[in-house]
Amino acid sequence: MITGIEQYHWERAGYFMRRAMLLPSPLAKGRGAGDEGWVGDIIAIVTDLLGEKSCVWGQSVLAKSSETIRESWQRQTQSPLAAPIDCDAAILARQPEGVYIRFALLPDGGLFVLPGSHAAPLDHESREMLLRDPTADLPGSICVRLAAGDALFCNASILCRTVLPADTDRLTIELQAHKRLNEE
Repeated sequence: MITGIEQYHWERAGYFMRRAMLLPSPLAKGRGAGDEGWVGDIIAIVTDLLGEKSCVWGQSVLAKSSETIRESWQRQTQSPLAAPIDCDAAILARQPEGVYIRFALLPDGGLFVLPGSHAAPLDHESREMLLRDPTADLPGSICVRLAAGDALFCNASILCRTVLPADTDRLTIELQAHKRLNEE
């Protein structure tokens, strides 16, 4: 279940964070795919946000680079209907509902989000900045710092990007959840 404060942040900013959601080594503790522990928590949160008819899939990411990685801004919506970064409000409003979930297994200070970008188009200045440089630091963007075990839940339409300084380890589990299309 999500709290009232989490629901408020979800609606206003497009994301919320759960501290210490994962045990230091959840898989080593024998947690399975049953409806218990952190897996059951994930299912309950996704159900609260998207309803009963949703699907979840994921991947793990292990990264270390000798050079700084600066990804372009993107939306996490995995759909052929995905809105471009510079879309208008009408297109943004028609996006399929989805959740991007990032679990930090090591401390992670590399995810930047633009709060509110899930619900409002970019202003003219920000659009122009991204046309010149898709990795530009956007005004109002913030770095979300996760400790090992923390989880970040983002609206899949929020603008986000990863910046990973050289010689920094990143170990995350990333999940996507979307409402099933074509089901009533």
